Amino acid sequence: TIVIDDSIFKQWLKNMPRGNFYDKFFSGQTKRTQYGFKVQLIGVAIGDDFHPLYFQVVSKKGSSKKTALRLLQKVRRIFKELCKEHELTYPNLYLSVDSGFTDKKLISYCIKQGIGFIGVPKKNYLFTIDGEKLNLKKYTEREYHKQKQAQEEKYENLGKQSPPFYMRVRAYFNFLKIEVVVLLFQLKGSDKVTAIFCSKIETMAKTLRRRFFQRTKIELFFRFLKDTLKIQKSKSERYGDFIKKLSIYILKAVICLQFEKYCRKKVRAFRGWAYTKLRHHLIYQSIDLDELECLVKK
Repeated sequence: TIVIDDSIFKQWLKNMPRGNFYDKFFSGQTKRTQYGFKVQLIGVAIGDDFHPLYFQVVSKKGSSKKTALRLLQKVRRIFKELCKEHELTYPNLYLSVDSGFTDKKLISYCIKQGIGFIGVPKKNYLFTIDGEKLNLKKYTEREYHKQKQAQEEKYENLGKQSPPFYMRVRAYFNFLKIEVVVLLFQLKGSDKVTAIFCSKIETMAKTLRRRFFQRTKIELFFRFLKDTLKIQKSKSERYGDFIKKLSIYILKAVICLQFEKYCRKKVRAFRGWAYTKLRHHLIYQSIDLDELECLVKK
């Protein structure tokens, strides 16, 4: 599953110079505005692993959707070259994004390339379902809760625990003018109904939900860069210095996460340990640094 997302990296530059990229942005993570850079990252989630491939800094006046399309085209070219060089094929590809990337050109490119686009529709978007034009909020209030209650009553009469309820329906997306499959579901312990859609109408509910949540891996990767490796703590002299620092920190993050996976797999006592706990163990316990260096080189 290919995933794309933006994140704001808080940064102080020398004398706070304003340029095309350094600006004041609103951060969804901190819920306030801050000076820094808006970074868009694209990568591939395979199983439990996330592999970052490309990033680009986006200006405040720039378009995240156009940048996403360019990055996706680069990834697609890489896939084609690798498959041709090594005589490989790969299974169905999906692109999982949030509501900020619901764009006609991006979705059109995915359809042409055979990539299943999984996104989040905005509340005011209209869909035609069973010949009726309406938004998903209205459809959810009228149909979702009624069918969910019917399922729960059915299992209650059988004396069994009701499984998670998903509602999968085919619809015509009026904004995009394409046929899509829509999935409505609730997270465990949440009253909110989540709606997602996919351009591949044959995609089943469990596959769609699993593919969609692959995007959380890129959010965790951003958090690792910021909270664990503390990329925002050190200052940068200028824009070019930030690009170099971000490149190095992404490489560090990849190595650290692979090391975390290695420790969890090879050492029973380390199973479930986060990288932070492993790091403290290495610092305060007597570890042979030559062996550690050899492990990193391998």
